[in-house]
Amino acid sequence: MIEDLLTGYAEFVDIGTINYLITLMGEKEGKSKREIFKELGISRGALYQPHVGDEVKRKVIEEAFKRLDSGTITKILYGYMKNLFVNFLIDILCAAGDEINNTEFIREIFTENADLLKSVRDIERKKIIEIVANKLNLTEKEGRS
Repeated sequence: MIEDLLTGYAEFVDIGTINYLITLMGEKEGKSKREIFKELGISRGALYQPHVGDEVKRKVIEEAFKRLDSGTITKILYGYMKNLFVNFLIDILCAAGDEINNTEFIREIFTENADLLKSVRDIERKKIIEIVANKLNLTEKEGRS
Protein backbone atom coordinates (compact mmCIF):
# COMPACT_ATOMS: atom_id res chain seq x y z
CA MET A 1 0.00 0.00 0.00
CA ILE A 2 1.16 3.51 -0.77
CA GLU A 3 0.93 4.69 2.83
CA ASP A 4 3.36 1.96 3.91
CA LEU A 5 5.87 3.08 1.31
CA LEU A 6 5.54 6.82 1.92
CA THR A 7 5.51 6.57 5.71
CA GLY A 8 9.10 5.33 5.41
CA TYR A 9 10.14 8.85 4.38
CA ALA A 10 8.79 10.45 7.57
CA GLU A 11 12.27 11.34 8.82
CA PHE A 12 12.76 13.65 5.84
CA VAL A 13 9.43 15.46 6.21
CA ASP A 14 9.54 18.78 8.05
CA ILE A 15 7.43 19.79 11.02
CA GLY A 16 5.51 22.33 8.91
CA THR A 17 4.25 19.59 6.58
CA ILE A 18 3.27 17.41 9.54
CA ASN A 19 1.40 20.33 11.10
CA TYR A 20 -0.33 20.93 7.76
CA LEU A 21 -1.51 17.30 7.69
CA ILE A 22 -2.86 17.70 11.23
CA THR A 23 -4.63 20.91 10.17
CA LEU A 24 -6.21 19.14 7.18
CA MET A 25 -7.43 16.29 9.38
CA GLY A 26 -8.92 18.80 11.81
CA GLU A 27 -10.62 20.78 9.05
CA LYS A 28 -12.12 17.67 7.50
CA GLU A 29 -13.48 16.45 10.82
CA GLY A 30 -14.38 19.86 12.27
CA LYS A 31 -11.87 19.49 15.09
CA SER A 32 -9.06 21.61 16.45
CA LYS A 33 -5.43 20.65 16.06
CA ARG A 34 -5.35 20.11 19.83
CA GLU A 35 -8.15 17.53 19.51
CA ILE A 36 -6.35 15.73 16.69
CA PHE A 37 -3.13 15.61 18.72
CA LYS A 38 -5.08 14.23 21.68
CA GLU A 39 -6.76 11.57 19.52
CA LEU A 40 -3.35 10.53 18.21
CA GLY A 41 -2.02 10.34 21.75
CA ILE A 42 0.84 12.73 21.09
CA SER A 43 1.85 16.08 22.46
CA ARG A 44 2.70 18.89 20.11
CA GLY A 45 6.14 19.15 21.71
CA ALA A 46 6.90 15.55 20.75
CA LEU A 47 7.32 16.65 17.13
CA TYR A 48 10.36 18.69 18.11
CA GLN A 49 12.17 15.98 20.07
CA PRO A 50 14.99 14.48 17.99
CA HIS A 51 14.55 10.86 19.06
CA VAL A 52 10.77 10.87 19.24
CA GLY A 53 10.05 13.18 16.32
CA ASP A 54 10.44 10.67 13.48
CA GLU A 55 8.11 8.14 15.11
CA VAL A 56 5.54 10.87 15.74
CA LYS A 57 5.82 12.00 12.12
CA ARG A 58 5.24 8.42 10.94
CA LYS A 59 2.18 8.18 13.16
CA VAL A 60 0.74 11.44 11.79
CA ILE A 61 1.36 10.39 8.17
CA GLU A 62 -0.24 6.98 8.77
CA GLU A 63 -3.25 8.62 10.39
CA ALA A 64 -3.52 11.17 7.58
CA PHE A 65 -3.76 8.31 5.07
CA LYS A 66 -6.60 6.81 7.13
CA ARG A 67 -8.55 10.07 7.51
CA LEU A 68 -7.85 11.93 4.27
CA ASP A 69 -7.75 11.22 0.56
CA SER A 70 -4.58 9.28 -0.23
CA GLY A 71 -4.10 11.29 -3.43
CA THR A 72 -3.98 14.52 -1.43
CA ILE A 73 -1.46 13.10 1.05
CA THR A 74 0.67 11.74 -1.78
CA LYS A 75 0.69 15.13 -3.53
CA ILE A 76 1.66 16.92 -0.31
CA LEU A 77 4.51 14.51 0.42
CA TYR A 78 5.65 14.54 -3.22
CA GLY A 79 5.74 18.33 -3.24
CA TYR A 80 7.77 18.45 -0.06
CA MET A 81 10.24 15.77 -1.18
CA LYS A 82 10.64 17.44 -4.57
CA ASN A 83 11.48 20.76 -2.90
CA LEU A 84 13.87 18.98 -0.55
CA PHE A 85 15.65 17.38 -3.51
CA VAL A 86 15.88 20.65 -5.43
CA ASN A 87 17.35 22.34 -2.36
CA PHE A 88 19.82 19.46 -2.03
CA LEU A 89 20.88 19.92 -5.66
CA ILE A 90 21.35 23.65 -5.20
CA ASP A 91 23.37 23.10 -2.03
CA ILE A 92 25.66 20.77 -3.98
CA LEU A 93 26.02 23.41 -6.70
CA CYS A 94 26.64 26.10 -4.09
CA ALA A 95 29.35 24.05 -2.44
CA ALA A 96 30.86 23.24 -5.81
CA GLY A 97 30.52 26.81 -7.07
CA ASP A 98 33.78 27.98 -5.53
CA GLU A 99 35.87 25.00 -6.41
CA ILE A 100 34.53 23.10 -9.35
CA ASN A 101 37.05 20.29 -9.48
CA ASN A 102 34.76 17.69 -10.98
CA THR A 103 33.12 19.53 -13.84
CA GLU A 104 31.63 16.41 -15.37
CA PHE A 105 29.77 15.60 -12.17
CA ILE A 106 28.40 19.13 -11.87
CA ARG A 107 27.47 19.13 -15.56
CA GLU A 108 25.69 15.81 -14.98
CA ILE A 109 23.66 17.37 -12.14
CA PHE A 110 22.61 20.19 -14.48
CA THR A 111 21.68 17.98 -17.41
CA GLU A 112 19.85 15.29 -15.42
CA ASN A 113 17.88 17.84 -13.43
CA ALA A 114 17.47 20.66 -15.95
CA ASP A 115 13.68 20.90 -15.61
CA LEU A 116 13.79 20.92 -11.83
CA LEU A 117 16.50 23.58 -11.74
CA LYS A 118 14.62 25.73 -14.25
CA SER A 119 11.57 25.67 -11.98
CA VAL A 120 13.42 27.33 -9.07
CA ARG A 121 11.73 30.64 -8.22
CA ASP A 122 13.85 31.86 -5.32
CA ILE A 123 16.07 34.68 -6.59
CA GLU A 124 19.07 33.74 -4.44
CA ARG A 125 18.93 30.11 -5.49
CA LYS A 126 18.47 31.06 -9.16
CA LYS A 127 21.59 33.20 -8.84
CA ILE A 128 23.59 30.24 -7.51
CA ILE A 129 22.43 28.13 -10.46
CA GLU A 130 23.34 30.94 -12.86
CA ILE A 131 26.81 31.47 -11.37
CA VAL A 132 27.70 27.78 -11.55
CA ALA A 133 26.23 27.48 -15.05
CA ASN A 134 28.33 30.45 -16.18
CA LYS A 135 31.47 28.90 -14.70
CA LEU A 136 30.74 25.74 -16.66
CA ASN A 137 29.67 27.64 -19.77
CA LEU A 138 26.40 25.69 -19.89
CA THR A 139 23.82 26.38 -22.56
CA GLU A 140 20.06 26.75 -22.03
CA LYS A 141 19.56 23.14 -23.18
CA GLU A 142 21.91 21.80 -20.52
CA GLY A 143 20.00 23.28 -17.63
CA ARG A 144 20.91 26.91 -17.32
CA SER A 145 17.90 28.81 -16.08
